[in-house]
Amino acid sequence: MILFSDRNNQRAHDIMIVRQVRRLLKDAIDDNDTLKNDIRQQIKGLISLDSQSEILDLLFHTDYLNLNTIRMFIDEILIDLEKNSHHHNPQEIIHLQDFCNNSINLLEIYNLIEQYRTDHLEFEYKNEDLVSKEVKNNKVEILIFI
Repeated sequence: MILFSDRNNQRAHDIMIVRQVRRLLKDAIDDNDTLKNDIRQQIKGLISLDSQSEILDLLFHTDYLNLNTIRMFIDEILIDLEKNSHHHNPQEIIHLQDFCNNSINLLEIYNLIEQYRTDHLEFEYKNEDLVSKEVKNNKVEILIFI
């Protein structure tokens, strides 16, 4: 417990913040503005880039979070990296930027697949409606013919 009370120890400080974010995500039941603001405040307090990556991992593993919310946090971390790059190891910056950019690419691919799936389902339902109308019309024609 003494380790966590030492604010000078950067890693201990970040571990405490990661645990707070984990608790926030566990206690919340949906994606809302209060949760976003609380997480944003916690992320601002992080010192190490590894901890930012760890927070992103927590967000990705939270089922109820909207993908746009996750994208928002990724974008905010990338902006923060650009502003504060002089405070960090260049190799660590590149690693986190790559992680963020790959995550954005995956989110975009997922959104494209979901859009395709949604469009395809709508098309199937429209076709089913057309087919069922044709069947009904044929039944009516058969009845009239008889």
